Amino acid sequence: MKTMTSNLSQTYLKQLDQYRQAGIATEHTYRAALQALLESALADDGVTVTNEPKQIACGAGPDETNAKDDGDLRS
Repeated sequence: MKTMTSNLSQTYLKQLDQYRQAGIATEHTYRAALQALLESALADDGVTVTNEPKQIACGAGPDETNAKDDGDLRS
């Protein structure tokens, strides 16, 4: 497990560095890498990560949400 986590972390950080070095990244640029990291790390738990989901009942739109297979949303 530690090796998998280390590999995921290294891949994530490498992607962030590539975006940073390009010099044109914004906050939204980094979200794809975060989504890929979370989906890879939580795949065995049946978690789906959504970037920029629709607004929730209170009217806010969270940047990321995580949902278990049972549909239970976590922001």
